[in-house]
Amino acid sequence: MNHLIGLGICYSKKGDYADALNEFQHCVEINPSNRYVQAAIAGCYKRLGKETEYIKQVDIVQQAKPATYEDEYLQAGIEALCGNTEKAIPLLNAALEKNLRSKESVRNDPDFDFISNDPAFVALIEK
Repeated sequence: MNHLIGLGICYSKKGDYADALNEFQHCVEINPSNRYVQAAIAGCYKRLGKETEYIKQVDIVQQAKPATYEDEYLQAGIEALCGNTEKAIPLLNAALEKNLRSKESVRNDPDFDFISNDPAFVALIEK
């Protein structure tokens, strides 16, 4: 399944959200409880302008139980994909304090595109 997630991320970084969505949907067929993949699907729907599907998908993500392997960075990305800036920023701050990722990698991570113009996000990345 990791190779499908990787393909989905590569397609997302290229801006090919339809193919990314396809790869992430294959992942859900294998493991429907993976919150990151569910959130990535939500992000694809949002980027493709499918607002109704996006809202339904965010609801699925919010109802899912976090996995034990979800560190603060992964949780922040999930919240950002779901448009939950108020939850994403503290998690991202904790991840940066723990050096889970660099600020540069956060800037280049498409999971944070939806909140990248938020003043709290900008302040966190620039501090």
